[in-house]
Amino acid sequence: MNLAKRPPMADHSFSRTRFGKHLIKINNNVSKTKTPYALCLRHRLMPYAFFIALYLFLTFHCFSQGISINTTGNEADNSAALDISSTTQGVLIPRMTTTQRDLITSPAAGLIIFNITTNCFEAYVNGAWNTVSCPAACTPPTQPSIITGLNSVCQSQSNVSYSVTNVSGVTYTWTYSGTGFNYPLGYPSNSITANFITATSGTLTVTPSNTCGNGTPQTLTITINAAPTSAAAGTDINPAGGVSIATLAGNTPTVGTGLWSVVSGTATITTPNSPTSGVTGLEVPGVATLRWTISNSTCTASTDDVVITTTAFTCDNIYAVSHTIGTVSPETKTVNYGTVTTSLSGASKCWITQNLGSNNQASSATDASEASAGWYWQFNRKQGYKHDGSTRTPSTTWITSINETSDWLPVNDPCKIELGNGWRIPTQTEWTAADGSPQNWSTYTDTYNSVLKLHAAGYLTSGDGSLSLRGNYGFYWSSSQYDATYGWLMRSYSAYCGVYHDEIKAIGNSIRCIKDNPTPAFSCGNALPITHTLGIGVAPVTKTVNYGTVTTSLSGASKCWITQNLGADQQATSAATDLTDASAGWYWQFNRKQGYKVGSTPTWTISISEASDWLPINDPCTSELGSGWRIPSFTEWTNVVAGWPNYTDIYNSVLKIHGAGTLRINGVLEYRGYWGYYWGSTQNSASNSWLITFDGGPSHMVSYEKAFGASLRCLKD
Repeated sequence: MNLAKRPPMADHSFSRTRFGKHLIKINNNVSKTKTPYALCLRHRLMPYAFFIALYLFLTFHCFSQGISINTTGNEADNSAALDISSTTQGVLIPRMTTTQRDLITSPAAGLIIFNITTNCFEAYVNGAWNTVSCPAACTPPTQPSIITGLNSVCQSQSNVSYSVTNVSGVTYTWTYSGTGFNYPLGYPSNSITANFITATSGTLTVTPSNTCGNGTPQTLTITINAAPTSAAAGTDINPAGGVSIATLAGNTPTVGTGLWSVVSGTATITTPNSPTSGVTGLEVPGVATLRWTISNSTCTASTDDVVITTTAFTCDNIYAVSHTIGTVSPETKTVNYGTVTTSLSGASKCWITQNLGSNNQASSATDASEASAGWYWQFNRKQGYKHDGSTRTPSTTWITSINETSDWLPVNDPCKIELGNGWRIPTQTEWTAADGSPQNWSTYTDTYNSVLKLHAAGYLTSGDGSLSLRGNYGFYWSSSQYDATYGWLMRSYSAYCGVYHDEIKAIGNSIRCIKDNPTPAFSCGNALPITHTLGIGVAPVTKTVNYGTVTTSLSGASKCWITQNLGADQQATSAATDLTDASAGWYWQFNRKQGYKVGSTPTWTISISEASDWLPINDPCTSELGSGWRIPSFTEWTNVVAGWPNYTDIYNSVLKIHGAGTLRINGVLEYRGYWGYYWGSTQNSASNSWLITFDGGPSHMVSYEKAFGASLRCLKD
């Protein structure tokens, strides 16, 4: 113990020392003068251990004005009896429970303790224990809410917001473990706006704090994505005339994934994720725009477009066709068909100069190769069969017998399905004309020497579909049946040639395809030739009609109208006295595309209840006359009939509308030659729709049951 020296002063001595009881009493008697090294301490009820600690580690300085305990030698403050100084320790007053406190005998006024029961500082004043201070517990803030904001961003992305729920009295410090990340570092807000300029992936951390310290941080792992490769869709594509397929040439992305999409036009993308995908179903002629998009997560995608322009096929050129294995083609391949314009069939037509499905034109009349033979079909069946001389493909169960009263339906015609609209199997009449004068074919040598290059491709037997007579006989189906069991075909051999009906429909024969040459572009006011075909759900018979047309503003705007009923062979000859089927045409139930001819009708719908106008997909005008033609609306018919007093005035108009009658809900014809009923495309309710009706009195619009059969007129914008 180091005792500071001072001039003589009062007696400082141990007046009572009893180590056995751990008590030390130090008196400071001012009236006595003792050695300056005297230890001046007054201690009452202080544990011995505390005294020893002070003795060992501290220097005591006793002065007349007070006692200082420190390591610097400084005097006690004049106002203090005891002045303790330390930068590493504090003063620990006695700590005890309430029970222990209450056991203190005769506590002196001003006695101070720390009550560990209540965690309060207490002093004995006025004969009772009083609370001096009860500090509240100080708690750091809780962990913030989940960080809201993107966890996947693109490099160079900016102004990305992140935030946590704000709590009053809490400040927030944001940090990021990655690089190249710009944000207000340490900004004490619950939200920040970050910029990912050249950033790398990392962890975003927000740490909450208050006056009591820091709370548990909240984190968000952020993935930085590279910008996608710049898209390049390739140069624009111009397929050969009539070709409806193409192959794309986009670039392969090094970053991100690519996807083709159709921007405009008609096209089917076979493999959308492939940069070199095929395209089918292109409208001919037409223009389709396709887009190659390369994207990578949240980054802005890169796009580029390619334009595919198709032109109409011109006969006498190569016609490229992509066959795909399925319900028609037995294999997948692309064939460049030769074509020729000829009037062998009785009229100018375009023919392919090799068999359907063949890789090439035959090299001779007796060419027995599979490549020249092409595929084989059973009558009115769309599935084609390939035969390599030993194996038939597909090897499905062979149909050994066909018994049905039907020509080859368009829906099953492989020419139409594989080569496109307009292509078809020749009729019996067309084959007969080709075989007749002036060609007068007599052997397969003659058929091969013709512009059609017909050769002896053989056939598949009806029993099991095995190959027979390839290189010896030629068998070519027509689309015409002879009866339920037999079909018409063109047959050639070394000794004869002709059109026969002695082959059963279950035989597999070759097919040649024919196409009507295109007609001049239609101009309203001229005849509109239309071939109606039975079997596709609209026309009740197969026939060709030359519709009269006229341009008029009767509907409220200039439109092109047909001047006879849809399905009529001719324009009516009078308003009320023309009772012929030829002038009446066909009848339709509302929003049904199937037309009905009196005396020969498919199954009749007894009632119709549906909340719908006449849908474009069911519009017979569109289906039969072509794109742009449609049924007049309620408004257009209302404008047309305004001011017409009776059916005479209606007939005398440029539209030549007459009383064609109606089919009742049971399908029975009535009122022909007296009443006229013409559907509009607008419904009135689920069971009724608007139509124009008239007799000898004024014409007007009425709501009629949808199950009735009424006539149709068509217009075009």
